[in-house]
Amino acid sequence: MGLFSRGLSAWSGFVHKWHTGIPWLPLSEEPRSEWNKPFEWISLSLATLWVVLNLSNQISRNGEPKSAEISIESLIQVALITLGSALILCSLLMAGGVENANRTGLKSRDVFQQLDDGWTGFELTIFPMALMLAVTTPFRSHDTQNVLLQILAENSNALTIPLVILIAVVAAPLAEEVIFRVILQGALSQFLPPRIAIPVVAIVFSMVHGPVDGVALLPLSLILGYVFHRRHSYLSVVLIHGLFNATMLALALLTTTGQSE
Repeated sequence: MGLFSRGLSAWSGFVHKWHTGIPWLPLSEEPRSEWNKPFEWISLSLATLWVVLNLSNQISRNGEPKSAEISIESLIQVALITLGSALILCSLLMAGGVENANRTGLKSRDVFQQLDDGWTGFELTIFPMALMLAVTTPFRSHDTQNVLLQILAENSNALTIPLVILIAVVAAPLAEEVIFRVILQGALSQFLPPRIAIPVVAIVFSMVHGPVDGVALLPLSLILGYVFHRRHSYLSVVLIHGLFNATMLALALLTTTGQSE
């Protein structure tokens, strides 16, 4: 309940600032990458390939029930592949040196400010998260549930839980935010205004997560895009995404524990 109150308070502050003409987050005036270097184009190609493959996978299994029968070895592989993807893409973006990394949003300075921006953004996701969960509840079933949440519900044990947490709270935010916000939104913003680039990337992000989860995640994705546009910080959006996923996992674990008692 306290978390929900923080969410309502965050939106109250956002609306107040909006009416008074004060930006909710100040716009970072730091130089931004023009996405014209070879290693940036390689990272953009890899990110686009990742999105195409995942969208194709969603389309191919549309209507098919998802299976939660995933072994510990498979979870370890997913964690390693996801973390490896984030590492490869970040390494490519850092190939031009510290200054080029800063221009893409991979900033190492003002870490505490980036973390504070991330927490501020997370507070803004709480109310939409609760609202979208309520709206999509009639359309949710065991088969439409996220695979990781299915695993927690069916196979939660001493090894499964930490692996699922690692994937959802650490690996997925690191990989997905460098793909969607840093690379795709960063590159698209060179050709389109933010009011178009942000929702385009947000919709693609939602589509990758399936029809039901995608609708529920659209507000999160829009907030992530807005925060990245204003603050240009990879760390901030990773923190928002990680805290969001941690909250969802905590709710799933509480539900599972309540059902088992």
